[in-house]
Amino acid sequence: MAGYPLYEITSSGLNSAMGKQSQGKTETNQFRITDNNVLINNFGNIQIIQHNNKGTKLKLQIRDEKGLVLQQHEVLLDSLRH
Repeated sequence: MAGYPLYEITSSGLNSAMGKQSQGKTETNQFRITDNNVLINNFGNIQIIQHNNKGTKLKLQIRDEKGLVLQQHEVLLDSLRH
């Protein structure tokens, strides 16, 4: 155990191209933040936002081919330090 939260972002998995026919549609994972997999082509993005009085925040994103945010989770950088 790391002693702090650990996040993984997986974008455009190999089974995504199959869309709704993908086995990933019904795949469960107790550690997943969202309830569903993204089943279309996508890419991962991390935005780093600095707030002078609140510290640094990370926006962990999955975006579609046009750049629209499909999933997002925000994390304070200080929460990742041990």
